[in-house]
Amino acid sequence: MPKWKKYELGLLLLFLFGRAYVGFQRIGEDWGFDIGPHLAMLTKLSWTDVMIPVRESFYSHHPPLAFLFARTLHLLGFSEMVSVQLIAMTASLIAFFCLRATFQHLNFLEKPVGIAALYLSASIPLQVYLSYSVNFDVLILMFASITLLLSVKLFWVEEDGHSHQKGLLLAGGIVLALAGALLTKFNGLILCALPPIVSFFRPQQWTTPKPAKGRLVHTCKQRMRMGLPALVLCLIALVLVSPYYYQRNYVGLEGDAYATTVTGRLFPNNVDSFIEPHQIERDKAPMVYLKNVLFAPLASAEGTKLADFDFEGVRLYEVWNSIWARNTWFRSMEENAILISTFYSLSMRILLITGFCIFWHRRKNFDRAWASLCCVFFSFAAVELLTQILFIYKTPYAPWTPAKAMFISPIVWALGALLAHHLLETQWVRTSLTHRWEYWQKAMLGVVALFVILNHVVPVY
Repeated sequence: MPKWKKYELGLLLLFLFGRAYVGFQRIGEDWGFDIGPHLAMLTKLSWTDVMIPVRESFYSHHPPLAFLFARTLHLLGFSEMVSVQLIAMTASLIAFFCLRATFQHLNFLEKPVGIAALYLSASIPLQVYLSYSVNFDVLILMFASITLLLSVKLFWVEEDGHSHQKGLLLAGGIVLALAGALLTKFNGLILCALPPIVSFFRPQQWTTPKPAKGRLVHTCKQRMRMGLPALVLCLIALVLVSPYYYQRNYVGLEGDAYATTVTGRLFPNNVDSFIEPHQIERDKAPMVYLKNVLFAPLASAEGTKLADFDFEGVRLYEVWNSIWARNTWFRSMEENAILISTFYSLSMRILLITGFCIFWHRRKNFDRAWASLCCVFFSFAAVELLTQILFIYKTPYAPWTPAKAMFISPIVWALGALLAHHLLETQWVRTSLTHRWEYWQKAMLGVVALFVILNHVVPVY
């Protein structure tokens, strides 16, 4: 058995025990946002009838796949609540094992920093919450993990490549995963950025010689050319789901009840009918509003009034906060959970910044594939964050919370990698503990184990 394998297996057992424990504790309880509208959709849709009026109910504008998965379990005899929660638990485990398979494929489960990154990202409070609550986004995380795994296997290969059959299977899997995400929720569209990003950061050396001048431009051109197949796969997925989107949102079905509710928008929203006054308020001072979105230090679900712009809305801070803690308007928190989430919210900013500095400083010392995978995580996290800012800007509805971090849940991959670098790649520790470095690594994996246990036994959501 490889040197670090037993530590990874120990963390795996702890993780699975934690997921079983928190799932058993919360199964059947109403955890989530807009639970009523979500559960109601289980009786409105069926596998033979996936079209209902866009405005029939609060959640009927969503694509149908998440509801259909849960409806299948409901037809087998489970309650609506338990059906949705079982789908969330299953999708959460699939997402974890696909991410783990990616690490295993690249031999990162034999390195402490890889082991730490995997289990830290899988046990961040947001991840634990998604595993038992009523939500769509755990399915998006699942499809993202599948897409990542298949993209790495397809694009990160040696020069001889795959057999034709295996390449087609991997490409087909990517297309189906992207199509599944697009039929689950609109933010599944963001996943179309993942295969091109994976292809762009392919870790293998180029076989063609690089010119002495313009090396960066030459490399970028090479990488972008290799990314064309990834773009083609994304386009195929979009073509596959386009009939549903077009028929539902632009054409409609026969009958006045449906035809009058066609939105004529590719991505309809359940606040379209009453958001206009808030958009007018935003448009009076768009740059000030954007500044407040980005830099307002405090926010709550009810909104925070700012002296220079009297607009009650959720800021980007709420995205950060909801990774580590639940907003108390949703459900009161236990005292222990409040202490833990407060510590996370305050300390993680420093830990993540130092983790990135460590990664950037030591990037040339890392295994090429590890540095490339981290670049994939960071780049995709940046794409998700930019889309979240755009969403907040375009949806300025004050009393609502449109900035939940679960909308961009794959961002936890980057967070886990940064925390792992902070714990296991700090240069001054490595230098001062030259002869005891292995003991330090084992101790830090012990910290990871504590993180896994704590966030499952005392979930802050």
